[in-house]
Amino acid sequence: MTKTIEAIILGRNDDYEPGWADRLQAVLAYNRERLAGTAFEYRAAFVEWNPPPDRPLLSPGLVARFPFLRAIVIEAAVHRSLSRARQPMMMNFPVNAAVRTSTADFLVITGGDILLGEALCRRLADGGLRPNRLYRAERVNIRPDLDFACLTPRTVEDPANVVSVDTCREPPFDRPPYTNASGDFIMMDRASLVGLRGMDEGIDFARLHLDSRMATNALQAGLDCELLGQIFHISHLRSFSREPSTYPDHQYLWDCGLPYLNGENWGLADRLWRPLSDRLWQVSNETAGAWPTLPQAGAPDLDRRGAELRAVLQRARDDQRTGMPAGTVYELARVPARHGYAFPDVELGRDGRLTAPANRHGLLAAFTPRRVAAPPAKGERRWAGLELEIEAGELVVNLSGHPLGKQAAVGAGQGRRIVWFEWTLDLKAIDLRRFRTDDVAPRARILGTITAASFEGDEDRFLRGPASRTRYRLRRLMR
Repeated sequence: MTKTIEAIILGRNDDYEPGWADRLQAVLAYNRERLAGTAFEYRAAFVEWNPPPDRPLLSPGLVARFPFLRAIVIEAAVHRSLSRARQPMMMNFPVNAAVRTSTADFLVITGGDILLGEALCRRLADGGLRPNRLYRAERVNIRPDLDFACLTPRTVEDPANVVSVDTCREPPFDRPPYTNASGDFIMMDRASLVGLRGMDEGIDFARLHLDSRMATNALQAGLDCELLGQIFHISHLRSFSREPSTYPDHQYLWDCGLPYLNGENWGLADRLWRPLSDRLWQVSNETAGAWPTLPQAGAPDLDRRGAELRAVLQRARDDQRTGMPAGTVYELARVPARHGYAFPDVELGRDGRLTAPANRHGLLAAFTPRRVAAPPAKGERRWAGLELEIEAGELVVNLSGHPLGKQAAVGAGQGRRIVWFEWTLDLKAIDLRRFRTDDVAPRARILGTITAASFEGDEDRFLRGPASRTRYRLRRLMR
């Protein structure tokens, strides 16, 4: 039985790259041909986002030329209402609009300059695709001066035409979900991708790293991951690696705040969708009202799968919340903030005052709690805490080396507080991080780290006998 694979491609008629529209058409024809005669039918969904008012639309011509393509035109007013960055393109909202309205069996988020590799296509033909699995591919960048009107696999994959490789086979990108250049190939079955509700719509100030967030979100929801092979990317001058100024995003920590959960109106479900033809839709910034207008077929299996995935993600989010010591808390050791480490552009005074520059995000400082050598008493649980007060902005507190683990966001106005983590063997330090650069520059007073113990209920339930209780109290006094 033939399965359908729909490629989701974003674009607009703005001459971002010379000849981009012609290359897009060559790529569509090439990829369709690669899967001809296999168990998979190649389709495409082209999303034209924020089209320039002085240029003709690309979508009508693409729909007319390619019977296997559908298109969604999303008006500029939608972009203005959603974007907090200076960029003309967004990634999450247009991708999600295509995901939510697809009827294909499998979806692949890719680009208009991405060519499928022969080995990857053979893998699809021989091994098929499984549900509940994230599929990735390694990106090979090829010369932009090839004859794209007459593309053949021999020309595309000729080593002489390779410019570089965005490796997924070397550290740190050699393990799932293979995040290097992941935005050019993220494939899943439709039920899983719809269940995950696409890309993170909480990031309305950047388009970089949304692919890494999505791939990581899929793994946190319990999906497997497989590297299928290679894709071939037509190299261009205005990529982020060559010309960062073409991506005027706000910088942020891509691995912070995961997993994410989009709301019920994800994929522009609350906007007004108008059919212009059987394969062409236009989305305006008007509200849809009580009845959604987006083309979406009801599917009980998708609803059930979506509920399962979101329940897993919600449990993961709940597990990430930092804990509170149960019962009575006994302080075993305290270390002042001046023993911590801060990056050179981050000020950390001897009085514990921490100030970071406005353009700084990521890891700001780390504080190491003092270990207590004596083993825990019966019933005792050990804790490490960072005591702080945020005077301006917001900071994220998490365990060093565990950005996807337990974490807490602490902001100005919350007063003096202690963020607790239960002690584990791999606990090395407590980190302070800043999520993004478009927030208020952070200022904080760090009072230091605390090593503590707690007992559920009265300690005498667990510390049996005078000798045991004496040893424990002496240990507290020797902090």
